[in-house]
Amino acid sequence: MSEHPSLPFHPYPSPPACISQTVKLLLRSPLHVLMSHQTMLLTLQGRKTGKTYTVVVTYVQDGKMVFVLSRANWWKNLRGGTHVLLQLRGKGVRGFAEPIFDQSLTEQKITQIVEMDSREAKYFSVVLDNRKRADPASVKLSAQHFILIRIRLLVA
Repeated sequence: MSEHPSLPFHPYPSPPACISQTVKLLLRSPLHVLMSHQTMLLTLQGRKTGKTYTVVVTYVQDGKMVFVLSRANWWKNLRGGTHVLLQLRGKGVRGFAEPIFDQSLTEQKITQIVEMDSREAKYFSVVLDNRKRADPASVKLSAQHFILIRIRLLVA
């Protein structure tokens, strides 16, 4: 049972555009190794406008599947599934992305992310114990505010 039964959800704000642009440049450069173990670029097309968007996202990979969480509206462009391009560990990779509405899996991926890098806990508003384990109650609350995206990597 959690020690925090009535935790409020206070997500860390997204970084300003100038920071995102710097991260995008870094992830496309040979210096990507500084961040690319858990951060990548996701490029998608707007469903209505056809405009191309590239967003910086935190990810976890499980074999040929990559999972991303979002609380921004860009995920709506992935409804029904669509092809995307990833800048994954310094390489351009094609994938097929779709939102997954599974509370348990969302909680699992949030836990995985924050336990791999405790700095991410602030973004997800997840409480960590002194061993850097995620508090289940705060993970459950956080999962209600994020959409899980599953990306199946496509082999050329």
